[in-house]
Formats: sequence, C-alpha cells, structure tokens
Amino acid sequence: MGIGLAAVLAVGGWSAYRTQAAPAGAAFPSAAAHVNGIFARRIVEKLGLSDDQVVALKKVRNAEKDTVIAKLSELHQARKQLRSTIQSEKYDEAAVRSASRKVAAVESDLAVERAKIYAKVAPVLTDAQRAKIRDFEASADQNVEWLLKNIGSHPALND
Repeated sequence: MGIGLAAVLAVGGWSAYRTQAAPAGAAFPSAAAHVNGIFARRIVEKLGLSDDQVVALKKVRNAEKDTVIAKLSELHQARKQLRSTIQSEKYDEAAVRSASRKVAAVESDLAVERAKIYAKVAPVLTDAQRAKIRDFEASADQNVEWLLKNIGSHPALND
C-alpha cells in the first residue's frame, strides 16, 4: 500500500475503531493501537499536516474507505487460497498459477485504487510534504533491498 493511500486511510484513524480498545488476549494488540490513531497521528506529525489538510484527507478517506476495505478483504481471501493451494498435499502447478493470477488481479485493482486516491490526495499536500513521502518510500525501498541482499545470512542459518 503506497504512503498516499496509507495517509488517507490513517489520517484521523478509523473512526469506527478509534474508541475501541484492543480485545483482551488480542493476537496483535499493537495493531489495535495503530487502528486507534497512533499511525495517523504520526503521519500528521511527520508531514506537518494542517487542520484543513486533515479535514480534506478525511473526506477522501471516507469516500474511498469501503472500496479499499472490500478490495483488501478480497486480497486477503485470494492470498489465503493461494497459500492453501501451495500447501496442498499434491503439487499442482496449474492450480498454483490460477490462484496466483487471482492475487495478481486483486493487486492490480488495488493499484488502480491507490492511483485514484493519490490523484485526490496529491493536490491537498504541499510540494515539501510530497517530497517527504518520496523520502519515506525511498527509505522503505532501501530497507527491502537490504533485506533481499541479506536473506539467509543469519549465523543460525549458516553451516
């Protein structure tokens, strides 16, 4: 998910969940904290969003939230099906490719949705704020590149 979409979805938190605490024994209580606004506050702070910008971004979020949630749910189901297909007792390349195509199709739909949202978000942000987003993304890319370069290099995995 691009930072533009993340910003839209996070600014102000998900109002439906903001007032709810993490359920006792929640598998990922820190995820509930993010839903409750920690992530949103950090975005507002890091980008230096004005009150007017927050209001504008909330409008975009509210307009797109149902579509994004539906697509993310569809992606989750497609990934679960792919995992199940991969882990089935009998190897079936055609089935794996079919399940993988479903994941790719949903990811394609989400990319279109992200572009649509970014087209609405970008004009709300200043040039400096868009530059900060590019910097965040570049940093994330560097982290992934480092991980890819160092996969399997942990001493516990070496002979």
